[in-house]
Amino acid sequence: MVSSCVKLPQSQIILPQSFEAINHPAGEEDITEFWKKFADPTLNQLVQAAIENNFDGKIAVATLAMARGEYRAKAGALWPKINSNAAAIRYRVSDNMASRQFLGLAHQNYFQWGFDALWELDLFGRLRQERLAAGYKIAAEEDNLSHILLTVVCDTAKSYTDLRLLQQQYSLANKRSMLQQTVVSLTKNLVDAGLVSTSVEAQENQVLEKSLQQCYELEIALTKEKNRLAILTGMTPEQFSRSLTTIGTVPYSRYLVKAGLPSSLLQRRPDIRRAANTLQEKHATLSAKVVALFPIFSITTAFNFTSGFFSKWIKWGSRSWYIGPNISAPIAQFGRIRGEIDIATAAEEKAYLAYEQTILLALEDTENALAAYFHSQAIEASKEKELGELEEELRLAKDRFDSGLSDAITYYKMEQKQLAVAMQWWDKRRN
Repeated sequence: MVSSCVKLPQSQIILPQSFEAINHPAGEEDITEFWKKFADPTLNQLVQAAIENNFDGKIAVATLAMARGEYRAKAGALWPKINSNAAAIRYRVSDNMASRQFLGLAHQNYFQWGFDALWELDLFGRLRQERLAAGYKIAAEEDNLSHILLTVVCDTAKSYTDLRLLQQQYSLANKRSMLQQTVVSLTKNLVDAGLVSTSVEAQENQVLEKSLQQCYELEIALTKEKNRLAILTGMTPEQFSRSLTTIGTVPYSRYLVKAGLPSSLLQRRPDIRRAANTLQEKHATLSAKVVALFPIFSITTAFNFTSGFFSKWIKWGSRSWYIGPNISAPIAQFGRIRGEIDIATAAEEKAYLAYEQTILLALEDTENALAAYFHSQAIEASKEKELGELEEELRLAKDRFDSGLSDAITYYKMEQKQLAVAMQWWDKRRN
């Protein structure tokens, strides 16, 4: 059963004609392997490892296997149940039986072999509805697996990108703290020479402490991202700790996102399809519970070879058989069936509300993501412009320093400012 082919139930939510945040024509395209657009071999390896080894994905695969087993069990219930049975018994008849004289010898044998069958005639569709519910459950679990794998892939790509961005920030923070250490050393020389007061030295030491603290915080953040990547790829933090130690290129692509239409969002997002299939499953389960109010018709049959003597056991004259219809109708259940119907009705209502909520949350997520994506491009362009201006100022400050027109501390302060803005730029890209 292919979950994407299941017809989605009707929703009361009126979908917009387009996403508010879109500033380009809508379009559809395959983004199944979106991470490959970054052209980063390390990212590709991590994503592949996450797909193969992530434990959330493995649990989802096991849950899907359970749903498929349940479907086979429900589908098998539509067919007869055929059992074979055999017995070889030696027994003694009690001397105190009222009809002891008619029962023959005190010690007797009993040999029996044959089969019996029971076939429930699904006249009112209870078994078919249960099979249908199990089929929708498979579809829901398939969509759940797709949702989990998509989440794992996205989390892996984000954690890897954050790790690379944090490495860049950590490198800049180290350079900044080293520059501040140089400034502190030069300021101490000025204090010793009596050219500045000790308060200036104390201020520079405070700046150095803040710079070092920022380095420690970034180092902690780097460790957390490594541990996160380890869990996503199914490894222990110790196994992963030796990976990605060198500073690498930040994966980046100017690929333009095409969000498509809001109506197509319902088919693309596996969480919406999962909610829709869960709703269909609950509806079929409710139908099966309602049918339990009606009689159950079945056919039973048996064929056996029975004898008191082993030599006459498998003989045509030892055969016995029966066949006939059965009917079972609920008369006094004292609210049991009605209670199960009420439970199934409430479960269907809950599933419908969850389906509606999932659609709204999907629209919210998409609008927020698109708005953040397009606004981040403007913020990034602004930061790049600011960085360019600071680089020009830093070049001029270096020329003045080389010409002896300004002191080293002024030049180092300008370089620290440029590093601070660069760190902010990387932080904006990470967030």
